[in-house]
Amino acid sequence: MILGAALTYSDVQFLRDWLFDADRPLEIQDFVPIGVCTDPQNDLVAAYKDLLRGYAGPVGVHGPF
Repeated sequence: MILGAALTYSDVQFLRDWLFDADRPLEIQDFVPIGVCTDPQNDLVAAYKDLLRGYAGPVGVHGPF
């Protein structure tokens, strides 16, 4: 069993090497605020694509609640 993490973008930046080391499961937590449903998220999605380039672990998204 490999330990994964539920993180926001700044945390992923900080723990990037740890995540990539074992392609640990990642749950992205930035999409929790209710405004995510009405505000464009293109910049954040593009930033994640750059940050996670080469990452092969499973990725989930925690949506608004």
